[in-house]
Amino acid sequence: MTGGWVAFRVPLVSRDSGLSNVRCGATLAELAGNLQAESRLDKSRSPTPSN
Repeated sequence: MTGGWVAFRVPLVSRDSGLSNVRCGATLAELAGNLQAESRLDKSRSPTPSN
């Protein structure tokens, strides 16, 4: 990466999770959008708790 913004996931997720440990963006707005997309993907993969 030569410029822009980077976010690292802590703790790391496994390679087969389909999620990223590192997300980048040329601007802070682009990074925020990438993180929101990752968050939606993460939530769609999470099991739904039953009541």
